[in-house]
Amino acid sequence: MKKVLSLMLFSLLLLFSGCAGNKLKTVADELIVEFSTETITESLELPEAIDGVKISWLSNNPSVLSNEGILARQEEDVEVELYASLTFKGKRHSLTFTFLVPRAEKKPIDEEKPGNGGTPGNGDKPDIDLPAYYDGFEGLIGESLKAFLHDLIDDHNKQSYDSAKQHLLKSDEDSNNPNNFILFYSGLSISKSVLISANVWDREHVWAKSHGGFSNNSIPGSDLHNLKPSNKTANNRRGNLDFDEGGTRLEITYGPGSTFNYVDSNSFEPRDEDKGDVARIIFYMAVRYEGDKSGEPDLELNDRVNNGKNPYMGRVSVLLKWNREDPVDDFEKNRNEVIYSIQGNRNPFIDNPDFAEMIWG
Repeated sequence: MKKVLSLMLFSLLLLFSGCAGNKLKTVADELIVEFSTETITESLELPEAIDGVKISWLSNNPSVLSNEGILARQEEDVEVELYASLTFKGKRHSLTFTFLVPRAEKKPIDEEKPGNGGTPGNGDKPDIDLPAYYDGFEGLIGESLKAFLHDLIDDHNKQSYDSAKQHLLKSDEDSNNPNNFILFYSGLSISKSVLISANVWDREHVWAKSHGGFSNNSIPGSDLHNLKPSNKTANNRRGNLDFDEGGTRLEITYGPGSTFNYVDSNSFEPRDEDKGDVARIIFYMAVRYEGDKSGEPDLELNDRVNNGKNPYMGRVSVLLKWNREDPVDDFEKNRNEVIYSIQGNRNPFIDNPDFAEMIWG
């Protein structure tokens, strides 16, 4: 009887696997027909699901064709690979599409808005030519892209932890009131005259110091990209918790119209307005610190909480979600520029949030 039952269960498993496989093949065939073209000149509509099959997309060159299918034609022809990952009932199937993106047609001069020697339509020339700063990342993905970005942002000009008290007043300045700055986790705008010793604010290490065992005055401990001016109560309640969703609402004084933070025994969920900022700071730290220099830890992401004093931070799946849901805003861009002018290195995930999906997605 047991043998008969085992054979029946085995047969059902084969049937289930066969059905899932057939479903994946059917959807894969549909996509192959849909994207059979070799040359694209317009953005693509990339479905997230077809007939119950979930589909995730990844471009090897998101500056030309984003993971969402948005096309940005360049000055020269570019070949782009687009990867589709199909998932159905535990089964997975992958597809690779290769497209030629022809160079953009040059606009007539009268359609270009004059600037002051900068990019047409952008007014003044920006402080940095972003494509030149990241020249060479095209075609890289995963660990190779991570290593490329690490070499790019490594060896920054170290600042003292004490000097961060003044640097943060500038990097996190309230754009609506230059006499004020914005507190992380609360959104409150307070006067720059409020001293850090007034028990109102402190320097929050977004990547907690204990997750890697570095001190305040070490290179990672004084890295301005990882430091935020924070409400002291929120800073203390967050402690060294990993980031995740859920918990009890943190009762502090919030800025007008702000959402809330949530905290439980093993994780901290920042308010919606800070989620993308948190994610991109954590991504920066995991790339900047690879343990290849004396006194620098090897910091890595994982998809768990309760990491304790290990050099890990989670959850990466949630951080990737926050990176998508809370896009880069002007405040974050300005902060990146200010810190770049002080330290000499940038946060690549503010300049190009798609880098995160290309490495950990």
